[in-house]
Amino acid sequence: MVLRILSYFLTAITLKLRRCFCWCPSSRESLDDAERRMLSFMKKPYCGFFVDIGRVSDIPRRNSRIWTVVVDPDDGSSDSARLPLVLVHGYLCGSALWVLNLESLAKKRTVYSIDLLGFGKSSRPTLSSDARTVELQLVQALEAWRQRVGLERFVILGHSLGAFVAAAYALRHPQRLAHVILEDPWGFTECLMPETPFQLVPWIVATFSRGIKFFSGTDICTLLRAGGILGTRRLWSQPALREAR
Repeated sequence: MVLRILSYFLTAITLKLRRCFCWCPSSRESLDDAERRMLSFMKKPYCGFFVDIGRVSDIPRRNSRIWTVVVDPDDGSSDSARLPLVLVHGYLCGSALWVLNLESLAKKRTVYSIDLLGFGKSSRPTLSSDARTVELQLVQALEAWRQRVGLERFVILGHSLGAFVAAAYALRHPQRLAHVILEDPWGFTECLMPETPFQLVPWIVATFSRGIKFFSGTDICTLLRAGGILGTRRLWSQPALREAR
């Protein structure tokens, strides 16, 4: 017991020192802690686990895992006719971002909230730089996850980028879905040169994003990460988050 308590305090001190002296204060421990704090606002119990989906790319040459949060229906409210609901988050989000919706959505059905590959606690394999190929990889990852979890049919709800992935999955595996719910869905068209000044703005933004990716080898989120502790302080200065803390 004494060793366990000592280990707990040493872990807490190490985590605090990392946050204080690291320009980009992020770590696996910080991510776990942030998710626990967010999901602690729920009164219902939940469980979280990794689902091994095998390899989705050649880099790295090992299996990928998808982090999954499950909330069961209320006691006595389970209905076998009600298909499970799968939540797919948007860009720069994760499974815990559904925290304000999970309890109400799980009143009468089981809810699965997943982290897409490259987000949250899921694996971060190097996916293709080709848009159509990476779309297929994300769909294949979602289908592999479904097979491992053992869902025959379900309802899928996607937000933002997650809605794009949900729609792409529905096109390739319609027999697995009872309903598709798209919240603020993303869509992509062929790249065309702008014909009017108003069409020039998104074209400039897209060109700038591609330039950042070329020089940094990553994506537009590089600018956010470069903000380090300044970005974190700005985030927690928001009134809603100050009250939550």
